[in-house]
Amino acid sequence: MEQKWLVILLIIFALIIGAGGTYIYFLTKAEPKVSEAVPTASPSLTPTFTITPPPSSVASPSPTSNSNKYISSLYGFEVSYPDGYKALDDSNSLYGWPNGVVLLYNGGQSYDIAIEHWNSQAEYQAKYPSGVAKVKLINGKYITLSNLTNEPENQEIIDSFKAN
Repeated sequence: MEQKWLVILLIIFALIIGAGGTYIYFLTKAEPKVSEAVPTASPSLTPTFTITPPPSSVASPSPTSNSNKYISSLYGFEVSYPDGYKALDDSNSLYGWPNGVVLLYNGGQSYDIAIEHWNSQAEYQAKYPSGVAKVKLINGKYITLSNLTNEPENQEIIDSFKAN
């Protein structure tokens, strides 16, 4: 009989601990309330001036000026890409890209540029009905470059693509 009460007390204790833990968990996950401050306008009688320096005549370097090159001897092309990008052409990276030759990646949640090969124009148009950034017919294969993130430097990378 005494053992029965001990088991019941342990179950009640476990339920209390579990409920308390759940309460604390959801309490810490709750969104904090943010009080909105209402800006007050204070009239100023003193005019303010902004001095803007003249534009610099020094051109900023292009993203592909300090570049690396990816060369595909199998498909006969090369493309330049800046430091910070990675050219991924191993089977693990190309998993899910059955026509992939190389994926250019600069971090983030998506590859930046996909370079793929196709046997016909109809094949790549079926996958990309809205079009791709660049298409080249090299040695009987259609090579497409798709700008997946639309980052500004991607266009310079795509423009550096050339057949060997």
